[in-house]
Amino acid sequence: MLRALFINFALLIAMTYLFSLTLRSWPLRRDRTFQVQTITAASLVSVILLLQPAAIAPGVLIDLRPVPLVYLALVYGAPAALVGSIPVLTYRYFLGGPGITPAFTSIALILLVTAILRRLVQPRLDHISWSRGIFLGLVSLAPNGLPLVMLPNGMQLLQQVYPPLLILNVAAFLIVALVLRDRIKLIKLNAMFQRQARQDALSGLFNRRQFDLDLLALRTGDLLLMVDIDHFKRINDTYGHAVGDQVITAVGELLRSNLRASDSAYRYGGEEFVLLVHQPQIGTPELIAERIRDHIEQTPLSVPSLNGLQGDPATFTLHLTASLGGARHMAGTDPQHTLALADQALYQAKQGGRNRWVLHPEPQLGLPG
Repeated sequence: MLRALFINFALLIAMTYLFSLTLRSWPLRRDRTFQVQTITAASLVSVILLLQPAAIAPGVLIDLRPVPLVYLALVYGAPAALVGSIPVLTYRYFLGGPGITPAFTSIALILLVTAILRRLVQPRLDHISWSRGIFLGLVSLAPNGLPLVMLPNGMQLLQQVYPPLLILNVAAFLIVALVLRDRIKLIKLNAMFQRQARQDALSGLFNRRQFDLDLLALRTGDLLLMVDIDHFKRINDTYGHAVGDQVITAVGELLRSNLRASDSAYRYGGEEFVLLVHQPQIGTPELIAERIRDHIEQTPLSVPSLNGLQGDPATFTLHLTASLGGARHMAGTDPQHTLALADQALYQAKQGGRNRWVLHPEPQLGLPG
């Protein structure tokens, strides 16, 4: 019996590891397709475990088949686990023998207890600990094997197999939980490192490195818009770099709020930002540039006073303006040339008095209203 259960144990851990390799991005997928794939995988694992059972009496089989179903019930709920249990219960019925009724009853009791536990505890696999894993496994899998008492010599069988069966089920549940937890932690760390590698920490926008990559994928008709905060050096010199940092953060949030989900904003360097607007309609670039210029001008920034003198106000208000230069990417043009045109347009806007926008390839000037 123990040999067969240990084979079950090894199979379950191996298949759990293989499944964990399908978890590649954070946040984890929540779509219906992935849910169906997960239910199918768990159901298949349960059937495979049933292929290597321990026969404790003619037609009476024990194994670790409930463990994948418990995870379905904990993650997706009892309905998903019921669907996942259909193939393994069908196969168990096909095998026949007096153990059919206890087998069906065990699964029903396990899913019922797990559904109640899920509602009370709301477990998360990425935060599971050894003690929590043992608790969840012990409570969820405690009913497994108890319906053996329904058989003529059921009490004797239960006393013989229940302790090792419960111990191995809980141990398997715990190891599966730790394998999945560590895999989720790994992909979360990887996602964090990738985000840090392409995100500017101060503004919350993409950084120059990501911009250089995305610039290569510029498509015909895309708008490249450069934004420069007017007199930013004066702000730093007058109020200090802490206030300057707050200005960068506020402008970053403002730019992000003015873009569609398909567009991107970057901190290009210092007080300069770049926006990539994918294929705006004819006439829209002017509207975008003016909307951003006006939004910056009309959004006062409240920052804490740093003087610390008695009687000084707790905060003061900064009124910002920005200059913008943009260019549409034309067919057959090097993206670097489009960037140079946008930079030239920005220079013209600043030379023209700031707080305005200039667009290429047909230079257009937008003055404050």
